[in-house]
Amino acid sequence: LYIMAMNQSPEEGSGSFSIDLSRLSPNAKWGKEKVLQGNVPAVKPSEGKMEVSIPAWGMNVVALEILE
Repeated sequence: LYIMAMNQSPEEGSGSFSIDLSRLSPNAKWGKEKVLQGNVPAVKPSEGKMEVSIPAWGMNVVALEILE
């Protein structure tokens, strides 16, 4: 699963989001994550949450391994 977060603002942005893997499959579990671009200061797999910090006009890309 690839996650892309984009900032279409002239100012840096940050925030967090949750991923409900049960929507993909009832047995889906969070595996490893790999930051392909950008800054991900905190990852909480047990809660399904990820925090991001995105520069002005920037983008973060994270590859998330999903286990069954």
